[in-house]
Amino acid sequence: PAGAAARFHDLHQARYGHALALPVELVNLRVGVAGPAAALALAAAARGAPAEPVEVCRLPGLTGEVPLFRRSDLTVGQVIAGPAVVTERVATTWLAPGWRAEVDGAGNLVLTRAAAARPLSPA
Repeated sequence: PAGAAARFHDLHQARYGHALALPVELVNLRVGVAGPAAALALAAAARGAPAEPVEVCRLPGLTGEVPLFRRSDLTVGQVIAGPAVVTERVATTWLAPGWRAEVDGAGNLVLTRAAAARPLSPA
């Protein structure tokens, strides 16, 4: 520990140009481990007809209606073009104009910039 404190003060002096006249307190310690792991198999997501928006909403600062999708309703291969909102219990995904989301085989939303934007006008 004494060596670590001295090293901290040396690095602080080198980086910031001055040393602190304070005791050093260890707050975080990080350890990394690497090794072989078994292949991860993700469960297949639901397939079926593409989900429809559950409602449309108006967003502050934008004109026009924006479709709102329930994340749990989306199916493999479904593509949603922005502007749109995808909601779920722990997150909300905003698809800005010019962006799209596609549901992959594991149910992930893969966001990409679309070739042509469908912009909304500022309010």
